[in-house]
Amino acid sequence: GEACMAALKVVIIDRNPDVRDGLRAILGSRDDIDVLATLATADRAVHELRDAAPDVVLVDAQSPEGDGVGDVRRVRERWPATKVIALAVHSSDTDAALAAGADRVMMKDSGRELLLDAVRSTVR
Repeated sequence: GEACMAALKVVIIDRNPDVRDGLRAILGSRDDIDVLATLATADRAVHELRDAAPDVVLVDAQSPEGDGVGDVRRVRERWPATKVIALAVHSSDTDAALAAGADRVMMKDSGRELLLDAVRSTVR
């Protein structure tokens, strides 16, 4: 059952520190989820997490440079087997994020239960 499942290893990538802290608070409080790292950009994640093999990477689909999908693409290239959940503010970001390789797109204001469910169900 649930007890013998290894914790899901999750990486959070978002340029906004408040968003990172919020996501870490939601996900890190669960026994079945292990937040490996929270980082500002995909470039930093790829650089700093060389040996990590996350199960799920949450990545902001919206960046100030308008290149959030670039972050999605970099994560996808670095960890081809990892599930990538793009976090979008506008529904218009959905198609671009999916085209860049995201497995699914969540709205940032989805709420914690939806987010937790997404992280778990994307992997299971």
